[in-house]
Amino acid sequence: MSLKDDKPKKAVKGVDEEETEAQISMRIMRRGALMAFEKMAARFGAGLFDRAGKFWEGISAPLITAFDGTSNSSTCYGRELISGRTVEETDEYLSTNTSSGQDVIDALTSLRLTALSLDTTLHQRLITLFPFIILALQSKYSLIRTTAAKCLAALCDVMTEEGMKRMVDDVVPLIGDARRVESRQGAIEAVHRMSRIIL
Repeated sequence: MSLKDDKPKKAVKGVDEEETEAQISMRIMRRGALMAFEKMAARFGAGLFDRAGKFWEGISAPLITAFDGTSNSSTCYGRELISGRTVEETDEYLSTNTSSGQDVIDALTSLRLTALSLDTTLHQRLITLFPFIILALQSKYSLIRTTAAKCLAALCDVMTEEGMKRMVDDVVPLIGDARRVESRQGAIEAVHRMSRIIL
């Protein structure tokens, strides 16, 4: 008998590891929600955010509330907002309002998953969210940074010209930010995620 035989084998996801009923249920629910959204986006096209305003509110209001300090998502339509809070102020706000942090993560995830299905005429409205996503990249909370990096990469895939402009103008300079390690981490993760999607 060798020592090799006594070591436990590593589980390979999907082979030795079984999903629980809750995990299966959540996966099915997520797939169903994405399919329903794709059908809704195809049906409403350019009028999606007007005819299903709750969707726009769901992806924009949490970002605006956390990073701008307002709760009016309609102010973000038609022009790009410059955030009213600094990264430090936003992190302080999120530390005292934990549900807002989860709302930001949910909004960024929803935006990432649905951006590909949106009509191209709606991209102008998505552009207004870039300042908030870039601020989220600099958060002290690693989960928010990771979610923002994934979202930004997905937007770069869908809106390549505007996304790449933002990466070069706003994200790459953060790599040289000597004051905040979080800004460097977020920028590097965004560049990494974007390169994996684009290349």
